[in-house]
Amino acid sequence: MATPTEKRRLLLAGVVSTGLVTAVSSFAEFSLPNIDSFDPIWVAALIMSHLVVVSGRGLLMRSFAPTHAHSNVASWIRLAARHQLIFSVFPSGLGDLSFPLLAKQIVSVQTVHALRIMILVRVRDTIVLGCIAICGGALQILHWEAAALIAATGALALWFVDDLPSIVAQIAVRLPRNERMREWIAIFADGKPATAGQRARSAVLSVLIWCASIGAVLAVFRAIGEPLSPSGAMIFIAMINAAGVFAISIAGLGVSEAGAAGALLLVGRSVQVAAAIALIVRPALLISMLASCLCLDLFLRSFRSGSAS
Repeated sequence: MATPTEKRRLLLAGVVSTGLVTAVSSFAEFSLPNIDSFDPIWVAALIMSHLVVVSGRGLLMRSFAPTHAHSNVASWIRLAARHQLIFSVFPSGLGDLSFPLLAKQIVSVQTVHALRIMILVRVRDTIVLGCIAICGGALQILHWEAAALIAATGALALWFVDDLPSIVAQIAVRLPRNERMREWIAIFADGKPATAGQRARSAVLSVLIWCASIGAVLAVFRAIGEPLSPSGAMIFIAMINAAGVFAISIAGLGVSEAGAAGALLLVGRSVQVAAAIALIVRPALLISMLASCLCLDLFLRSFRSGSAS
């Protein structure tokens, strides 16, 4: 049974979603496309891109897990699929808050380890997404050298970000703390410096996840017959994710569409066209991601059940 506070949040989320979708729709001049007009090859590419995103997230999460939890790759991909499903549907932040519970249930990882995994993943997301946004803008105005410099800076940041837990631990030891806090800091720091192989693997996975996300954007625009340039796709993915951070609406509806329309305005589409495309593309991306998560979760669960029997 939902509490009064939860009911108010859901009501607010519904109002925000309805209001923003209505606002974006008021600028749009379009008719809903027939499903037969979607190019099936590009729709398949869209779904495959999202399968890569979710699978890559599972592998990245696993790379930050305690050694004893590394064995079952399928379970980590299931965890990523379940987490992404919740993250995509519920207002911003609630998906990540559910991660420790999901991690304990699916891969038997303690809460503090789960928090460590999520923090490291989100820091990497922030680095890569920031580089994508700046590189996309630089490429849009043909500043190739600036884009290359930003990409190199991002690569260095990804290489050294694995030192974050030990840096946090060194700062934390100077702060007043109790025994419980001391234990949490020790687990978060992990005490083991990442090897070159571990750094390279997690960096490659981080880049792969977001390259696949850009691929999904390129595919969905191709599927509806409105091709977008790679630099435009980079700006688009950065804008809808930045908008999603502040989304208090259901499944980010309205907020993400506004971010999508803003991105299309930046790459030269008119207000009417940008609003119309945003109202088609962003729901298509959401449906594809949800379908990919559900398929992976159900397939891996049935595969595990079949193996057990």
